[in-house]
Amino acid sequence: MKPIPSFRKITVEIICLLYILLFVYAAVSKLLEFDDFSIQLGQSPLIGAYASLLRWVVPISEIIIAIALLLPRLRIWALYFAFLLMCFFTAYIYIILNFSSYIPCSCGGILEKLGWRQHLLFNMVFIFLGAVGVFLLNWPSKAGKNRFRKIVLIPVGLLFTFVLSVFILLQFYNASENKLSKSNPFIRKFVPATARKGKVLDLKYNTYYIAGIENNELYLGNSKAFQRITQIDTALALIRTKDVAFPLTDNKYTYLTLYVNPPYFYYYDGTVPEIIYGFKNDWKIRSFKKTPEFFNSAVIIDSNTIITRNVSTKTGKNYLSRQRLQKAKAFNSENILTAQIDGVFDTDGDMFYEQHWKKFIYVYRYRNQYLITDPRLQHLDKGHTIDTNSIAKIKVATSKQSGFTQLSAPPLIVNKYSTVYKNLLFVQSINLGRFEPTNMRKESSTIDVYNMEQGKYLASFYVYHEQGKKLRTFAVYEDAFYAMVGTSIVKYRLGKNITSEYVR
Repeated sequence: MKPIPSFRKITVEIICLLYILLFVYAAVSKLLEFDDFSIQLGQSPLIGAYASLLRWVVPISEIIIAIALLLPRLRIWALYFAFLLMCFFTAYIYIILNFSSYIPCSCGGILEKLGWRQHLLFNMVFIFLGAVGVFLLNWPSKAGKNRFRKIVLIPVGLLFTFVLSVFILLQFYNASENKLSKSNPFIRKFVPATARKGKVLDLKYNTYYIAGIENNELYLGNSKAFQRITQIDTALALIRTKDVAFPLTDNKYTYLTLYVNPPYFYYYDGTVPEIIYGFKNDWKIRSFKKTPEFFNSAVIIDSNTIITRNVSTKTGKNYLSRQRLQKAKAFNSENILTAQIDGVFDTDGDMFYEQHWKKFIYVYRYRNQYLITDPRLQHLDKGHTIDTNSIAKIKVATSKQSGFTQLSAPPLIVNKYSTVYKNLLFVQSINLGRFEPTNMRKESSTIDVYNMEQGKYLASFYVYHEQGKKLRTFAVYEDAFYAMVGTSIVKYRLGKNITSEYVR
């Protein structure tokens, strides 16, 4: 007659069977939906930087533990590892719910059926079952001198396993934070509170651009009517227009750009070497200041100083120049922009002067780099965006007829548009990061945010298309992000995770 299995043996078998069912189901679910599981891990605020490793380690570990639980000789070790894994999952969920800046999507399997708090309770039940299984397997069957010592060691071993699981999670979290902010492997952090969409104002035309922001007023220029200035309050409710009276001149402008920096407003067109300015209180032209050189881009430092990007007549490459308008003097800095291919297209980018921070910023368009200097173009610092393209991917050719160099193939754009406010850099990147859903490229534009003072990446958010139209340009003022999307201007409210990074 076969002996009747003891209650302890039956209980252990049931616990092992439950763990096997759980781990096999969870592992198979992750592997069947591997792409979604990878995306969800990649967007985790705790372990996102190690998603490429954990997306394999987690399901493989679950399968190995499930197999080990079937083998009597390995069962005790398998239960300890099952207990450790469940403690790891539970600590992860607890930190996400109570300390994380946002709650990401679930990670597949059972998690798809339960909410985060329900899954926390579910995991705690399995932690209890794992502890019971370890107790029953380790419990000494016979009385003896070492029985008490063995009984005491069981909770000590379980406590050590729990502490080890939390320690491993915290190590992943600390390493992931450092890796994402400093040496990001092109994994974006999408924090829902980073930017919340607000009011949308349809301007009817797509020729408007943001020329400046002051307190409660936005100033818009118009590429088709350069003399017209449109003023909109920051609530996007009141609209006023004003036409600037331009004196008759012999100059033939190609594209006059408006820049409003109270109390002044400026116009410039590098094909004509001059800066036009007036006072905002009456919107009248006061002076046409000659610049010592032609230029293809410019930023205003103050009423007498601009920084321009010029093409050298000697080398044919772009360089930066600080120009004094009253004395028509130029101080050239030809060692700031670094040529990689042709020195013109590969050094193309956006230029800014940040009035609050007193810094000049240059953001390369075709490589993952930005430059920071003082207003005198000295004390150069360099930073990187999270895109991994450090070398411009462009092809150029020189026309035999005209002698001009031009792009011979569509370039790979890295930083499409950008803007700065105080010490933060906002960049529109059109390239997908790792573990990102491809459908978002059809629905929105991605904005990446950086703290330039600390040289770190902060977070990303989406600016959604309006009536099928894409983002054209944008500007930031305090806690507001203003996006020109198609014919509309859209206001997004920036979260504290962004505004708290401003220099004071």
